Amino acid sequence: MFVGMNSSERLFAAIRSGDADGLKRLLQAEPQLVHARDQRGSTPLVLAAYLDQLECTRLLIAAGARPNVKDAAGSTPLMGASFRGHGAIVSYLIEQGAGVDVPGPDGMTALHFAEMGGNDGVRELLLAAGARPVD
Repeated sequence: MFVGMNSSERLFAAIRSGDADGLKRLLQAEPQLVHARDQRGSTPLVLAAYLDQLECTRLLIAAGARPNVKDAAGSTPLMGASFRGHGAIVSYLIEQGAGVDVPGPDGMTALHFAEMGGNDGVRELLLAAGARPVD
């Protein structure tokens, strides 16, 4: 799997390609990879949520990824999933304790990102979970 890459690079490649089995094997062999960062400062969970990789998201949470982890830009997994309109991942992250009002870049929350992405369904999910309305 992914010849010539180090473990961290293989982890991010598995997430990008939706290879949940490969991700699971990597996390079993090297559990600390759940907290890895790529060259841009993204975390495995932020990437999985943004790319709509629900099974990878579940594996990462089960392996100890924190649902409110921030990437180098200050964004959480919930923010990326909200911006992209990934309702199933938004719901799952909320169930796993992701804070709907955790501030990110410039004080923006997941609700701001859902509105920027024009994702009304995700907006409603966030509001139903207690998100403060955007002014």
